[in-house]
Formats: sequence, structure tokens, C-alpha cells
Amino acid sequence: MATVNFETCFDLATGKKTEGDRWDDDPSCPATGIKFPYGGDAPHARTWWSENQGTSAALVNKPFSAITAADMAGATFCNHINDPRCSATSGPRKGRTTFDDPARVGGDWTMILQSDTISKVGFYKVGFISELAKYPTYLPGQPRVNFQYAKLD
Repeated sequence: MATVNFETCFDLATGKKTEGDRWDDDPSCPATGIKFPYGGDAPHARTWWSENQGTSAALVNKPFSAITAADMAGATFCNHINDPRCSATSGPRKGRTTFDDPARVGGDWTMILQSDTISKVGFYKVGFISELAKYPTYLPGQPRVNFQYAKLD
């Protein structure tokens, strides 16, 4: 389990946050980096990845504890947050990215990150657990998102 601020890059390979205070000013966020941007509806955290070249991610409708390497075969991996393969195909969110859907955060939803699409290695699973407070009413440096992660390959 780990805890980070909203908008902070966390490197799954090292188990540490990177140097920048915010995602948008952190060029050091690696291919194994994730972040939790703040969205409008609760839960507010969204599970995103660095979108570095050669990375992709999928949202899988299974709890974190149930995800295994076998789940990668049937997952739809997207190259970036707004990849058309990541858009809802029906309902009120039709055409909008599934990575910004509060109904797909935590619970029975897990993100699988593929940190190297060329050599097909570097798979991680990431599961949102909870938020500690509402953004942006926290003091700088106070962690706000609890999550779990594990390497899959």
C-alpha cells in the first residue's frame, strides 16, 4: 500500500514519488509512473499513468486482489487517456474517457499499466483504496490518496 498527494507522480518500480511537486511540472515521471488527478465527482481520485512513449493502460472490471497476469490477455490497452479505445460507448458518458469515470475507481475496478509496449514487459496492477480529504483544501505535502499496487510479470 502507498499514499500520495493528488497530482503527484509515483513510480511503481521504485515505490517512491518522483521529484516534482505536481504532475505537470515533473519531467522525471517515468514509464512506470502513475498519478491520481482530482476529478469532480466522488471518489475524486482518478487512476492515470505517465503516458510516456511506449506505455499503455487498461481498466479491468475486477477487484485488485483478483487480478492476475492472465487478465492482461482480454484487456483493452490504451496509449493515452483520450485514446478512442478508452471511450464509453453508451450511456451518459458516451464518448468520454473511461479513465475519468468515478464509477471505475476502486471497488471492482483495477488499472493495469504496461510500462513497455515494445518488449511487452513491465506490467503492474493498481487499485484505488481511499481518499483522505478533499482537494485542494489540504496543506502542501500532506498525502491524500491511498492505493495498492503490485508487479504482474
